[in-house]
Amino acid sequence: IIDAGANIGIASVYFCMTYPNARLYSIEPDHDVCKTLRENLSAYPNASVHECALSDIDGQIDFHVHPTSSIASSLQSRVTGDRVVLVQSRTLDTFMKEQHISAIDILKFDVEGAEERMLRAIKNRSAVHCYVGEIHPDLMDASLEDIRSLFSGFLVNTKPIGTKRFLLTAIIR
Repeated sequence: IIDAGANIGIASVYFCMTYPNARLYSIEPDHDVCKTLRENLSAYPNASVHECALSDIDGQIDFHVHPTSSIASSLQSRVTGDRVVLVQSRTLDTFMKEQHISAIDILKFDVEGAEERMLRAIKNRSAVHCYVGEIHPDLMDASLEDIRSLFSGFLVNTKPIGTKRFLLTAIIR
């Protein structure tokens, strides 16, 4: 299981408790938030924390730290007064190769507008059996239909979770 945009690990802890035998990779680019994430996952030996962003490039990328809310930090500027820091970035393909992962059962993502960049860069989408994540069409240069079109061969469902956000699930057929 991969939790991309893990923040402090609420979903990660849920996955650890629900699937105690699963290997969990929690990915979070915010250095300060990673400290809390590591503490929250310290009781789960099958969980690891990876301080990087999942995106469309391997290398370094600008990360915009929201001044008041870590859950709103993003790879793009969303408010005035954010702090820009360079963070490590990986494509999912590179991350899987580095971690010797051949397949992913669940990829949960909440990457605050970077989902199109992250998803489009995946060369073998069928290596992930189930995608579930928040889609932010208002923060991307892509529509909900653009995102849905990435999942040929998947059973795709999107439902609104507010006025500007959608929950996407894509399960391989």
